[in-house]
Amino acid sequence: KFLFPGLLPTHLTSLTIPKSIKEFFVDNVTGCRDLKEITVDESNKYYKAKDGILYNYDMTEILFCPNAKTGKVIIPNTVRRIGNYCFESCCSLDMIVIPTSVVEIGDFAFQYVKLDKLIIRNSVKCIGEYCFHAAIINTEFKFSNQVSIIPKGAFESFECKPELNFISRIEIIGTDAFNSCR
Repeated sequence: KFLFPGLLPTHLTSLTIPKSIKEFFVDNVTGCRDLKEITVDESNKYYKAKDGILYNYDMTEILFCPNAKTGKVIIPNTVRRIGNYCFESCCSLDMIVIPTSVVEIGDFAFQYVKLDKLIIRNSVKCIGEYCFHAAIINTEFKFSNQVSIIPKGAFESFECKPELNFISRIEIIGTDAFNSCR
């Protein structure tokens, strides 16, 4: 399953996915703290890259944003899902713009992320386990009013300067969903 068995290339700064790769598990690179860019061979029929970020081929799912990427990420309007671990440990981004086409956010998608502002639009209907685990949002956090289930650990150790204001709309809260939330 791992591209780099027994070796975590922590100082890897760029990665090119060749034509022959049919399956790429993002957990191969989640620990690569210096990774700034992913490119994909244009002959690859399974993946694409845009602005150094990895997507599935038809760009309906954003799969992975490199940990050391800086600046602003604007997710294309074709994306319907933010993948598992997608923005995990992205601490140098200024902003992530999530379009209204996004309806689902995967497990651990924003784990350990640090941002000033994050707006989860009302198009989002479900979020994954540990989605915002240990994330820090400094200035503004808005959350979809369409999400009715907060899964296991979703906001565990979450830190948010503005007050969380979406609890009244929730129907089901999973185990440790808000454990150690600040």
